[in-house]
Amino acid sequence: MDIGWLLLILFVFGTGALCLALPLLVLQAVRKWLKQRGHQRSAWTVGSGQILYSLGCLWLLKEVIFPSPASFESEFEQIVGRPLPQSGVVTDGKESGFDPHGDYISCLRVELSAAEFEALSRALAADSSYRRAAGGPDSTFIGSSEYQAVTANLPDSAYQIHYSKGIVNENVYRFIGFLRNRKTVIVYRVSS
Repeated sequence: MDIGWLLLILFVFGTGALCLALPLLVLQAVRKWLKQRGHQRSAWTVGSGQILYSLGCLWLLKEVIFPSPASFESEFEQIVGRPLPQSGVVTDGKESGFDPHGDYISCLRVELSAAEFEALSRALAADSSYRRAAGGPDSTFIGSSEYQAVTANLPDSAYQIHYSKGIVNENVYRFIGFLRNRKTVIVYRVSS
């Protein structure tokens, strides 16, 4: 890693820390001012606001590092355009973190019942915005570490059929692959 990238990362994290800390510092100054003026109750309210703000920041940080199952279900709905079926269970999911280029990547492995697997496949076949192809995925995005982590390097022969949408070269791409086991669906998205 060259010094330019290191400086960029330090600048971004330093700016982010300042943006998070600045409201706390302002609240602390207001709290101190209120205490000096004898407004104990108001100062206590401002102190509570500091605690809530801190907890909110910690929760957001946790969601970025360790996404919740609900965020993966929401991601499924955004990519596929349909809610996660009743039997659907996200067994694995990866999202890209901080990226200086602004690309966002997510990949999910979803287990469905046989009936919902078929229903989803039929629904996507009827959707004219998706391109249908037999077999494995387009090889242009296989280098994605998120895809590799979720699929554990599944061979192309593991896919029965897949649907894709978007333009790979412009980093606006969606992929939904149905495995031959007739219960597993791989859902992938990259966007800028």
